[in-house]
Amino acid sequence: MNFFQPKWKHWDSKVRLAAVGKLTDQTVLAEIAKNDNDFTVREAAVKNHNLTDQTVLAGIAQSDDYASVGSAAVGKLTDQTVLANIAKNHKHYNIRWSAVEKLTDQAVLADIAMYDKDDSVGGAAVGKLTDQAVLANIVKYCDDSVRRSVAVEKLTDQALLATIARNDSDYLVRKAAAGNPNLIDRTVLAEIAKNDKEVVTLTQELYLIGLSDGFLSRKPGGKFDDKCKNKRARQIGERLDKLGGIDLMREVHFKIEQMRGPARLLESCWGYIGRWLP
Repeated sequence: MNFFQPKWKHWDSKVRLAAVGKLTDQTVLAEIAKNDNDFTVREAAVKNHNLTDQTVLAGIAQSDDYASVGSAAVGKLTDQTVLANIAKNHKHYNIRWSAVEKLTDQAVLADIAMYDKDDSVGGAAVGKLTDQAVLANIVKYCDDSVRRSVAVEKLTDQALLATIARNDSDYLVRKAAAGNPNLIDRTVLAEIAKNDKEVVTLTQELYLIGLSDGFLSRKPGGKFDDKCKNKRARQIGERLDKLGGIDLMREVHFKIEQMRGPARLLESCWGYIGRWLP
């Protein structure tokens, strides 16, 4: 039977895949892209430069269960309204991300940046924003520290950057503000440098505590509290929490781990400091 059929209908998907690259008939390519039971063949049909029908491509982007096929279709779409609908509503985060990469509408991007449930999609939307007022609103109202940090990196208002660097409750956001080249206020930079120096000093002290006294003990007394946790290590944790909250504590914990200190024991030692759970 395969002898009498075109190769794009062959039972072997490898034969069909090879045939798809040679096709020029858009109707046939559309049928393959929508109906072939092998996603690699469907993807090849979508990527064939002869398939340009925007309605067909939009339908594939919306309905194909494989993200690679849907993303390939999105890559060939040009209609901003269709792209906005996919970016806002598609169930696959990577297809939403592909659509965001092609969007130019700042209002749509702002909405996605603020509300998309996936950080990579929201972050990609923030990365394409240029409106300073919209970026400032994301810093002010968004719950996700990564998106807020990306927005801060794109701000140009020095006064706003100084306020964020000094006062924001999120360490990662403050750090992003401090690293923004538009922040040139020497007074603010000096304050930030002082805090950074303190963090380095505390991290080094914490590392030495872990090596010498240890973060936990088998019995209370002396350097250890009634729960057998190192008193000074907990004081450092409390100071880090005050300086930068859970994000700074995680960063310092990671550095202790990189320095081959007893990071696992530190997790228990810091239990219930701020938002830190053992």
